Amino acid sequence: MATALQITGTNCCPTCHRKFTAPRTVDKKLAQDMARAEQAIFILETYHADSPAMHEACELEAQRMRRALTDHKLLWSIYRRSDKASGYGISLVRSR
Repeated sequence: MATALQITGTNCCPTCHRKFTAPRTVDKKLAQDMARAEQAIFILETYHADSPAMHEACELEAQRMRRALTDHKLLWSIYRRSDKASGYGISLVRSR
């Protein structure tokens, strides 16, 4: 069969043999840490402190957690400080 379609693989086009772009993968550690930070923000916002100093401390920590959701280096230093890896991998590359 001279007209049979020859498939070279799933990661390239069968006619022009160009490689398809790989879909962006979700980093599990980043997703887990972001979920933990969002839970912490929720808890800090719903906690009713008796003293003004404790109320201010909760506000400051919630502000730090909100900043960590956008700054992944800060998020890494909060939750993965003892981890031997250097960061979240592909998520450290900023796409602007």
